[in-house]
Amino acid sequence: VYSFRWEYFLHLNNVMDAALVLVIAIETCVLQPLDANMPNISPVRVLRLTKLFRAVRVIRLMTLFHPLRFLVNAAINSMKSLFWALVVMLIFMLVATLFLCQ
Repeated sequence: VYSFRWEYFLHLNNVMDAALVLVIAIETCVLQPLDANMPNISPVRVLRLTKLFRAVRVIRLMTLFHPLRFLVNAAINSMKSLFWALVVMLIFMLVATLFLCQ
């Protein structure tokens, strides 16, 4: 905000972010310590989620994170194989336990 001065507030996204940060700061620093009864602030949480999704979209578009994206996709795709490997290992352990107990 300091470097852009008033130009920062000319974009709607920046105004929404500033208002969201202000509301969350008031909720966290003022209302929660006072145990004040607050109205339902679920719309604020929805705005917080949209801000998070926008940040994820920016990261997805950056080519700098291509190796990281490749690594995350590989980890997600290997979950099915990992699950079946754990099932087979569990079966081996059960069979070995039955042989040792008999």
